[in-house]
Amino acid sequence: MVKQNLQMKETEPEAESRGKWWKKIEEIPVEWLKNQAKGIILDVDNTLVNWGEDEVSADVQQWLNQVKSVGLQVCLLSNTRNSRLSRCLRFFHFPYVAPAWKPLPFGYWKALRLLNLEKEEVLVIGDQLLTDIFGARLVGFRALWLPPRSSREFILTRLISRKIEQWLSRILRPL
Repeated sequence: MVKQNLQMKETEPEAESRGKWWKKIEEIPVEWLKNQAKGIILDVDNTLVNWGEDEVSADVQQWLNQVKSVGLQVCLLSNTRNSRLSRCLRFFHFPYVAPAWKPLPFGYWKALRLLNLEKEEVLVIGDQLLTDIFGARLVGFRALWLPPRSSREFILTRLISRKIEQWLSRILRPL
């Protein structure tokens, strides 16, 4: 699957990351992120955690702690139930919007209000082109499309969204 890095600022990633597409969120250099945005809106299922799971891996926990330590604001945006999301990220105390009804713009607007930033200062990171990335672009956010963490996912995502993404991946080329 080809990842699409949409409208990133001109700053280069750190030397060891140049020319490299990240496969997992914890591979994204936090210093690079800090140069891209003041805040990030993160998808949860198959971006931060495997679909349907409640536990955040140690690597993702460490990455989220680094993100907090450099002063980046974080808001979680998920189509999952509020109760599951709060269990999943109980240690981080990030603001969140759930269910967000992505790709509709309402959840993105609410996340932006929670961050109290301008949309130009925010980067959205997610694994689904038709929900996370399309919704972000619909509202005017910059977005980073990652591959899903796991092949296990909601059946409609697997049967419809991923098939469309595969087709589009053949057309789209990384910038």
